[in-house]
Formats: sequence, structure tokens, C-alpha cells
Amino acid sequence: MLPFFSHQRLSILKDERLRYVKWIAQDRHLLPLLLTCRRIYSEAVDLLYSQNDFYFNDLDTIWWFASTVLPRRLSIVRFLFIEWDCVCYWIPGLRVPPPYDKYTWFKVWQIIASMEGLRELRVRLWNGPGMDRETEIQVFQPLREVKMPKVFDLELPWECAWNEEDEDPHADAPFTIIRVKRDYDPTA
Repeated sequence: MLPFFSHQRLSILKDERLRYVKWIAQDRHLLPLLLTCRRIYSEAVDLLYSQNDFYFNDLDTIWWFASTVLPRRLSIVRFLFIEWDCVCYWIPGLRVPPPYDKYTWFKVWQIIASMEGLRELRVRLWNGPGMDRETEIQVFQPLREVKMPKVFDLELPWECAWNEEDEDPHADAPFTIIRVKRDYDPTA
């Protein structure tokens, strides 16, 4: 049963209209199989959480998900992939609503830091204005509390705003920063 229950992508999406999270499995037979009988569920549910890749496209969806899952199950999630539009709560004079606000940002990283079984964490930020050195240190401070993953990549769409000769403020961080230039085609 293990191969069927492992390395599937489980996309966790929120339905704001109905205020719940929706699971979408890469293999459409995975989740219905768990619901066929109590014995299959009890034998396979831990595999579902520990052997599959959880994908989130919004920060507060992680918060919603964590509030609907037993803490024991949340602690055995091993693979987490997050794609998020923007980190912009820090821009002076800009009032941002959840999930783009500072409180949500810090709360979600507190949840992720509590996931004891986490082995691989990949975070991709799609947009957002570049940050100066001090702002980047402050914004990414809560990520330093995430200690468990062997792999923790943070992909940013902006160049570093300091000189290459300056000391890297993230050299001792538990994450690796990957800076990418995204080319957007406005005609697409």
C-alpha cells in the first residue's frame, strides 16, 4: 500500500465562500480510497500525512489547515511546498489585509516551526518589492525559528539590495535563499 500513498502532491486550497480547506490529490483515487472503510483509513492516514507533498498557495490556508488537522498529524508532515504572491506588510504607509498582514506572516511561521516531522520545505515568493538589507533581516526573522527541515529553500524574485562584498545576513540562517529574476510578459 505504501507506493500508492507516497509522493503524491496534495494541494490544499481554501474556499473562502464556505470557509473550509479543500484537498486535491494528484491521483484522484487517493483520498476516496481512505473513505472506503474505517480500517483502510486507520492504517493509511499516517502515510497520507508523512509520505506526501503538501502544496499551499496562500499563507492563511496553512493556518486554516492547521486548525482542522490533529496536531499529531500536522507534526508528521514531512514535505511542504508554499507558493505565495507577495510579502508586503512591511511597506511604510501600506495597510494590508490578511493574509498579507504581519500577524498572519508571523502566525504561519510559528505553525510551520512547530511541525516536528518537517524534512523538506520549499517556499517560492512570486512578487513583491525588493527589500533593503535590514528589512529583509526583519521580515525573514520568523523563518529562523524553523529548525527541522534538512532542505529549506526560500526563492525570492528580487536581487539583494546590498553589495556583494557585505556580509550575507542570512549566512547562518536555516534556509538557503535562491534569488531568481522573473520575466513577466504583459501581453500574455
